[in-house]
Amino acid sequence: MSKAIFVFVVLVFSLPSVAAEEVGTSSQNQYVENPAANQACLDAIAYLLNHDYERSDKPLSAMALAHVRRCNGHPNKLICETVSQIMTREYGKTPFTCGSDTADYSMPVIVLPDNPSPPK
Repeated sequence: MSKAIFVFVVLVFSLPSVAAEEVGTSSQNQYVENPAANQACLDAIAYLLNHDYERSDKPLSAMALAHVRRCNGHPNKLICETVSQIMTREYGKTPFTCGSDTADYSMPVIVLPDNPSPPK
């Protein structure tokens, strides 16, 4: 498991208490558990790492962009920002824009081919 993914998984499960400590309120008032949104960010990281994000200077593929946009739409911006910081720390760059260029994280990722073959 990549160090970035491990750190993210640990952070996702510790964010409620971290957010509460920063603001001085209970974690229930700061964070509502959202497994689908968390999974969208995990999927984005996994996809990027499995498709040589760290070694590529090419633009992201449509599939990679779809995963990133789902994480950008996470209702708790702190999680997306944490993902972005981890990617920046690990690879010196990040595709996440957190809060802009978003997609609905609850919808499946469906990307059509750029040049579909003509019907036969």
